[in-house]
Amino acid sequence: MLNSTIFFPEEIKFYREGNNFGYVTGEITFSGRCMNNVVISDKEKTTVSNSTNSFTIFYKGTTQVFPIESQSMSELGISLLKGKKIIYHTPSQVFARENLEKKNTSMLEDILAQSYGLTNIHLTPIKGSIRKEGLFHVLSKEGEFVLKNLGTKTARAKALFEVVQELPSFFPTGKKTTSGERFVCLSDGFYGLEEYVIGEPIKERSLSYYFELGGKIARMHRELSGAIERRGLQNTFLSECSHSSASNLIAINIDLAVNGHDSFLPETKRIMSAGFDVRRDFLDEAYIHGDLNQSNVILTSTGLKFIDLELLRFSRRVVDFESPLLFGRNMAPPLYLKSSFKAITQGYNVHSKFPIKEEEKEYVLYLLRYALLKNFVIRNIRRGEKNNRPETLAENLKLLGEEK
Repeated sequence: MLNSTIFFPEEIKFYREGNNFGYVTGEITFSGRCMNNVVISDKEKTTVSNSTNSFTIFYKGTTQVFPIESQSMSELGISLLKGKKIIYHTPSQVFARENLEKKNTSMLEDILAQSYGLTNIHLTPIKGSIRKEGLFHVLSKEGEFVLKNLGTKTARAKALFEVVQELPSFFPTGKKTTSGERFVCLSDGFYGLEEYVIGEPIKERSLSYYFELGGKIARMHRELSGAIERRGLQNTFLSECSHSSASNLIAINIDLAVNGHDSFLPETKRIMSAGFDVRRDFLDEAYIHGDLNQSNVILTSTGLKFIDLELLRFSRRVVDFESPLLFGRNMAPPLYLKSSFKAITQGYNVHSKFPIKEEEKEYVLYLLRYALLKNFVIRNIRRGEKNNRPETLAENLKLLGEEK
């Protein structure tokens, strides 16, 4: 048997790049077009090039490649790594996004004065965001704004500006520089200045809130599609990497088992057996916000308004239900409210020409279970934060199991 003849070192390093995962003795590099891979290697330097949908084992100079099937490959990965100590490394892209360069407040105020013509500026960092040094509150004689990091891709930063300008009832509008540019370029990326939304953060998630939110999401999906297609920006918001791929499921399963959370393995097996990672291919698509957690929904005098559109992408439309149904304030442990799924779906259907179908509802319930397990693994295991207790995860999964 394969798993009885391979013996990896007691300490293994974990790396992730997109939906490629490496459990290796030394270092690993994914080059070319790599998607949906899990690699286990005893080499000091492992390179994987142009590989897709593969489970690969490098051991004592030999290479074995298997098609990536969630259940069987999860069991193989667990058998090879169970009992090992895994050192988890934060993905480079995530680290760069969450640890931007430290800013000099006076320098930023000078840039705002020169680039946007603002006067009497008072600038302060916005706390509670994962984007450290990337989000600032700006108070000036000309008005109240938010200065925010938009990433490092020029085309995407420009496209985001154009989209929000067309949909002021959904998103805060951006402000052009005095020279007509859509953003300013700093050493760690592009920064845009947008209006500060006057309103109240959602203090409590209730069934009435979810009904209203569902309707707003339906209208947003419709309006986003129109705005993006009118401006010919479709290709800008395409996303190749799925966070619910087979490789993700396998890595989650391995990490739960290796770290002593075997009680959750029946839940991951249930998701895998349902073909969760394949089901999404047959669902309705839309341009989605991508991160409608409680912190990104503001109650204004004219109704709900959404902030932080940086994860805008073309995806399955029901993916926009994931964040609001589970996540409250930024960095808070996920918490599911009983019957909220039914409420948000009903609200969506009232304002959509294309109601949520039964297969979409079934998919969402698997998506929410998957998201809970994924959050637990990332936060508690890979990052060692320990704020999402196993008991809370078990209770959330129990509530979802009762939904129909």
